[in-house]
Amino acid sequence: MPSHTRIVVRLPDHLVAFVDEQVRAGEESRAAVLTRAVISLQHQQSIERGAEILRTDGDADEWEDVPYA
Repeated sequence: MPSHTRIVVRLPDHLVAFVDEQVRAGEESRAAVLTRAVISLQHQQSIERGAEILRTDGDADEWEDVPYA
């Protein structure tokens, strides 16, 4: 089981309202909403780093025959 660390986060009221709307709409908790947001940011940055590697070092032609999932 992964370890967890408690953190304290200050957010503007409008973001807290958004998070609370997500909880009312079915998200498990505020922590779950924020965890999903951080994971999404982590994935986005990983994709951007990969794209930058391809732009600078990669051979785009080698990806032409790769089927999309």
